[in-house]
This record gives sequence, C-alpha cells and structure tokens, in this order.
Amino acid sequence: MFSLQNVNTSYKLRDLTQDLAVALVGIITIAEIANASSGVTPPLYLSIINFVIYLVVAKWLINKKVNPLLKTRGEKIRADIASAAVAKKASEAELSAAKARLAGIDTEIEQIRKQVEADIISIGDELRSNTILEKLRIDKDLQRKIASAQKSATAAIKSEILGEAEKILMANISSGISDSADRALRADVVNIMRKVD
Repeated sequence: MFSLQNVNTSYKLRDLTQDLAVALVGIITIAEIANASSGVTPPLYLSIINFVIYLVVAKWLINKKVNPLLKTRGEKIRADIASAAVAKKASEAELSAAKARLAGIDTEIEQIRKQVEADIISIGDELRSNTILEKLRIDKDLQRKIASAQKSATAAIKSEILGEAEKILMANISSGISDSADRALRADVVNIMRKVD
C-alpha cells in the first residue's frame, strides 16, 4: 500500500544516502589533497588501512542510519503483504459464497414460487370456506326469519279466522240457527284451522 509514511521514509533514506556519499567524497578528497601537498606517496599498506577505515566508517553509518530505516520499511511491506493476503482470502470467501448462492438461485426461486402458489391456494380455500360459512349463516338466518314470519302470519290468520268464526257463530246464535247447521259451521271452522296450520 502506498502511504505518506512510505514517502517520508524513502525521502529520509535518499537524504541519508546522499549525505553519506558527500561525506565519503569529502574525506577522500581531503586525504588526496593532504597526500598531494606533502608530495609523498604513502605506502600501499597505509592506503589499504585508510580504505578499511573508510569502509568501517561507511559500514557503521549504514548500520546506524540506513539499516533501521530499511528494517522498518521491510516490516511495513511484510505487514502490507499479510493484510493483502487476508483481504484476498476474505474476498475469495465472499466470491465463493456469492457463486454458491447464484448456483442455488434457481432452486431458491422455485421454492419461493411454490410457497407463493401454496399461499394463494390456502388463501383461496380460506376465502371459499369463509364464503360457504357466511352463506350458511345467511341461509339459517333467512330460514329463521321465514319461520318467524310464517308463525306470525299463521297466528294472525288464525286470530282473524277465529274472530270471523266467532262473529258468524254469534250471528247464528242470535238468529237461531239449528244445531246441525251450527255443527256443520263449527266443522268448517275446524277444517279451515287445520289447513292454516
């Protein structure tokens, strides 16, 4: 991952390297000037010792300044690689889960369709049974009302017939109707009442 910290570390490393190079060039230049002004060429072993001292100083500077920077940068890179590997595994897991879900989407759609059809059938059956129950309730209510109306009408007709029969009987009694005519009249009233029931 690229970050501002990485940029700052690389600038520090570059600056340190430049400073080290400038110091080495300066030391070598000073040593050559000293040798050239004396007019004496130093013996070979002194040049080798001088070169080893330069190497030791350069190695010390590199170990002291550059190695810690390189070590922290390497650790940062390792951490970034590890986090990238974890993110890659997580992405692969999500991808495989999505592929598995896509593979099973047809069966899931079919299950949902079947469930919806079953729900529709269930609702239709419930509506039919509710409709049948409501029809039966209405029929029973109508039959009760019809029976009540028939009873009321029968009672009204009976009372009217009885009232008329009583008037006729009273008229016959007051007019002096014979017993046989009275019996025949009473039998007619009883027959009419039977028909009304």
